[in-house]
Amino acid sequence: MENMFCKSLTATQHFARQLSTHLKPSDVVALVGNLSAGKTTFVKALAQGLGVGPQTPVTSPTFTIIQEYPGGRFPLFHIDFYRLEHQKVLEELGLEEYFGGAGVTVVEWADRFPSVFPARTLWLTFEIGEGEERIIHVAGSEIWRNFRRELGEA
Repeated sequence: MENMFCKSLTATQHFARQLSTHLKPSDVVALVGNLSAGKTTFVKALAQGLGVGPQTPVTSPTFTIIQEYPGGRFPLFHIDFYRLEHQKVLEELGLEEYFGGAGVTVVEWADRFPSVFPARTLWLTFEIGEGEERIIHVAGSEIWRNFRRELGEA
């Protein structure tokens, strides 16, 4: 596991936009962290990086469970497990279709049902630091290794 230290909201957004350039269809990103840890802010910046236009507001799908954003290089599927109580609901949502689909799937509160994720999932756990600082714990996947390699850090 590696840690990314984002000293500000702007740094967290920059990291998300940078990571977005390395994502491809069928990639899955699982987000974990307390309320206000920065998960939705991260997704908004990721969407910008994917080219989802400013005319399409990216919001937390806490009540709708799934938001689909078709614009950009490929679709972004934003899912929120916060209000889900049983894994059976996930089966009804057709989660496998999102995970293997034509877009990138990002799931907030992913730790509620970790067993549903494919092995290739990139796990990001957000921890609140001082002020706007966020420590993002990264559990590797091929996505992360490729990202690090292209940055010349692997």
